[in-house]
Amino acid sequence: MEQPRFEDLPRLVMELANEIRLLRMELGDSKGKLPQTLSIKQAAELAGRTQAAIRNHIYAGTLNAFMVGNRYRIDRDVFERWLRGDYSAKNYFR
Repeated sequence: MEQPRFEDLPRLVMELANEIRLLRMELGDSKGKLPQTLSIKQAAELAGRTQAAIRNHIYAGTLNAFMVGNRYRIDRDVFERWLRGDYSAKNYFR
């Protein structure tokens, strides 16, 4: 493996930090509570829908999500409100 160049270090540190953040989010809370953010797979399982359906809601703008690295994450509070139907994606992140 080639040793990284000095110029690449900031990018590598950010990638590592994002991976650590993802792992922490995926582990969630050991007391059975939902993690602060959900993956598309977790959201689909909780909603009883397919991962494609959740992605379609994200792409259509009816469910807000954000990217961590190359993966979508959905804020738990946003997801819970969306499930109850008490949520407007257009007004949530102002």
